[in-house]
Amino acid sequence: MRTAVFCAMRGFALARSRMLLMGAFREAGWRVVALAETDRTAADLEAAGLEVRNVSFFTRGRRPWAWPGLAAGLRRELATLRPDFLHVFNALPILLGGGARVPVRVATVTGLGRGYERGGLQRRLTLAGYGRGLRGAAWTVFQNEEDRLLLAAAHPWLAECSSVIVGSGADTERFLRRHGQPDGPPQVLMVTRLLWQKGVREFADLACRVHADRPEVRFRLAGELVPGDPDGVPETWITDRATEGVWEFLGYRKDMEDLLPRAAILVHPTRYREGVPRVVLEAGACGVPVVAARGPGADDVVLDGITGHLVDPSDVDALATAVTSLLDDADARSAMGIAAADHIRSHHSLQAVTARYLDLYRRLGVDLS
Repeated sequence: MRTAVFCAMRGFALARSRMLLMGAFREAGWRVVALAETDRTAADLEAAGLEVRNVSFFTRGRRPWAWPGLAAGLRRELATLRPDFLHVFNALPILLGGGARVPVRVATVTGLGRGYERGGLQRRLTLAGYGRGLRGAAWTVFQNEEDRLLLAAAHPWLAECSSVIVGSGADTERFLRRHGQPDGPPQVLMVTRLLWQKGVREFADLACRVHADRPEVRFRLAGELVPGDPDGVPETWITDRATEGVWEFLGYRKDMEDLLPRAAILVHPTRYREGVPRVVLEAGACGVPVVAARGPGADDVVLDGITGHLVDPSDVDALATAVTSLLDDADARSAMGIAAADHIRSHHSLQAVTARYLDLYRRLGVDLS
């Protein structure tokens, strides 16, 4: 039996947006393995008939000197599985799995991450690492054109074997278009992993500024703590400020299809070098306008002035102005929400993104009949 392996940093990344891809291989009679650092989504993957294998990645604050051991663990798993097809997502799996010898290997770059943003030596090492990790892949997919151009400038051979598929897609069957504005006081929501670069401090500053004039507005932060990460927001920082009553911390939530439609606005003030933020796609699918920081990814899916607003990263004044303008204009919020739902469903649905990947696989000679 032919074996297909889908590898990502965490099971969450596969369970949230790659189920349709993996299901297409299962329906074609392949053995399908989800290879990731296992988390609470392992049961979901197994329930879908997938084989789940655990491999350790950089999710608990490990430093680069541990990478050779992590790479050896990944190589052992791949040597045991002997896949006919391998699709690798996220930075570290690409960097560590670059030497894998597989008949067809595809890589998806989901953002250049913190190493690139820090500049200097770390940027040069990041670019060099991607060059090694992507060398030998049959094809590389980028989630935005800016990342593709940057890496192709550093590694010109990439220009001939890469393309852009914007984002991971929004599950429009799960994230339903809402009708009208939600009842009750307006809610301004942020959903993120709790890293400083994701804009958590900017969200807290925004809430304090707007609350002074509009105490009825509810600011809500949902997300997962990242203990051990040097950029992680301490739990004490979150709990101390949430108890002040200006904004509410919801913790990790699995019910995003219920949480997002209740929001009047989603804010996404990240400085993190992402591919395309999934929550922005999901909010748009629900008809929620987004106020986001400009940058690769957000620029590709937020139509400034049409489906939401784009502001400069770390500019809390501009963030507050954009949010308050929407809070003061329910008609504008409704119009942007309608435009967002139409845009995401037409261009960025999970089904559309999956179809683009399956077409790529077939062009690379993968038999899914």
